Amino acid sequence: MTVAKRKVRSGRLLPAVIGLVVALAAPLVAVVPANAAASDCSSGYTCIWRDHTYRTNGSGTSRVQFQQYIPDYSTLNYSGTTINAGNNAVSVYNNGNTDRVRIYDRANKGGSYFQLAIKTGDGNISNSAGYIQGISWRPNSGYFSTFW
Repeated sequence: MTVAKRKVRSGRLLPAVIGLVVALAAPLVAVVPANAAASDCSSGYTCIWRDHTYRTNGSGTSRVQFQQYIPDYSTLNYSGTTINAGNNAVSVYNNGNTDRVRIYDRANKGGSYFQLAIKTGDGNISNSAGYIQGISWRPNSGYFSTFW
């Protein structure tokens, strides 16, 4: 039996391999910017933003964050803005290290709530596509589980 030998031209193989790697990595690169601002939430904190994808007026750093609790978001503005944080958050992320967090629709742990595990969040609580499902209200207070 005779085995045919082909000469591989290295000038063609390298660009083909690079092209394949870029093609496979492209979908991963496209996903990163949508969630990039969740990383703006400091370690050990829970953060809320007014707009979807963890932003307020286009900025991931314009947020309200807390370590223990905030009894009434309406007493605060999103950092670096004059936008009041009461009853208008759309994105929330628990970047806590040890506790779950509850986010309530009224001040002082009042009304309905949803709960987030450590290192979880939802970039748009007003739709039904994320972690939080079926709510029609906006957060107004938040507490880590130690303070329930």
